[in-house]
Amino acid sequence: MNLPKLLMILRSRIGIIVFTFAITVISTVLISVLMPKTYTASTSMVIDFKGGDDPLAGTLLPAQMVPGYMATQLDIISSHKVALDAVDKLKLDKSPEAREQFEKATGGKGSIRDWLADELLENMKIRPSPESSLIQLSYSSPDPVFSAAAANAFAQAYIETNLKLKVDPARQNSVWFGEQLKILRDNLAASQERLSAYQQEKDILAIDERFDVENARLTEMITQLVTAQAQTQDMLTRKNQASAGQDSGGSLEDLPEIQSNLFIQGLKSRVADQEARVAELSGQVGVNHPQYQRAIRELGSLQQKVSREIQKAARSMGNNAQLAQQREAALKDAIAAQKKRILELKQGHDEIAVYLREVENAQKAYDTASQRFSQTNMESQLSQTNVSVISQATPPINPSQPKLFLNIALAAFFGALLGIGLAFMAEMANRYFRSEQDINDDLDLPVLGTLHKRLAQVKVVQRQPMRLTHAHPNLRTAT
Repeated sequence: MNLPKLLMILRSRIGIIVFTFAITVISTVLISVLMPKTYTASTSMVIDFKGGDDPLAGTLLPAQMVPGYMATQLDIISSHKVALDAVDKLKLDKSPEAREQFEKATGGKGSIRDWLADELLENMKIRPSPESSLIQLSYSSPDPVFSAAAANAFAQAYIETNLKLKVDPARQNSVWFGEQLKILRDNLAASQERLSAYQQEKDILAIDERFDVENARLTEMITQLVTAQAQTQDMLTRKNQASAGQDSGGSLEDLPEIQSNLFIQGLKSRVADQEARVAELSGQVGVNHPQYQRAIRELGSLQQKVSREIQKAARSMGNNAQLAQQREAALKDAIAAQKKRILELKQGHDEIAVYLREVENAQKAYDTASQRFSQTNMESQLSQTNVSVISQATPPINPSQPKLFLNIALAAFFGALLGIGLAFMAEMANRYFRSEQDINDDLDLPVLGTLHKRLAQVKVVQRQPMRLTHAHPNLRTAT
């Protein structure tokens, strides 16, 4: 079917098209005028991604978390909980009209608050901005004032719910951390008491300083022991020399101790002087002279005294050797005791280190819990949220539904399509020959002639009869 044929069909069925078009447009206008008007009020909110995760630190959310965070906020806005809060703010459950509608719709079954919340959600539309953090809430109803009030109530309910979702867990955490803080404080006090009791029991105040002092003392004792051992060995050697000299009948005067003894040397000097006097007197007087005899007695006395002093010095060497041995043994005992003391201090150092670590760990746990308690306590007292209302809804002046001009335009378009469709359906149900080409195409017969309304003229094509009735009973010629 070509375009000229289509135009001929439309021209011949123009009445159907016009009638259908007119009915469609007029019906649409009447319906649009008679339909109840719906008013839509909108409120805009912005979500600040700074502090969305931590309102105290104010850190920005990572970019990859923003879509998920926005989706979560949209789910919260459209949640039944927010709708219930909006019902409470609007006090719809107290309205007689709302109760009457609830009775008609549900027969009084269920909760009126839940039913009203579902009704509010059905008329609420949420449109997030694809390129920003703005969210627009729109509510539609026949009453423009109620539409604005419902949109604002939804926005306020969402803001309060958003804040509550942050504050309620923080309050629970704050209570829990407060309880844990008391336990950790008691643990810290008990650890400090155990440390103090151990220090008093072991008499340890400054363990590191005392450990250094005791080590220095041990080093000094070891040095003294080495010196004492050398002295003891020297004393024993001299004692042995003196004993060997006495056993062999030798003289002790050649011993260094005797040679260095000033008193003995003084006595020996007096003996020498007395011997010289005796020799002098022996030349002057006789041996029986009283002066000579007195000098002989004095010389003997001095010699005996020298001998006694030498014996005394020899005995003193033995005593000194014994004292040196005793001093060496005492130093060894003192060193052993000092080593034991140092070992005890080291053990005490290890024990006190355990107590100190216990106190340190208890202090760290207490400080961490105290910090978390302070943070959660501050979070539990938050009164601000990261959601702000940019523009509140106001009662709209013009209705959002029905849109008369849009409906007329759509009715005109679809009415024309419907009229054209009906025209083609009528043509298919009752076909007409509208041109010579129709006869040639549909009947495959030659055309004998063409009659016009104003000028009758016959065009002879071929002398053959044409039987339309028997060939196509449904086809008729158009005049």
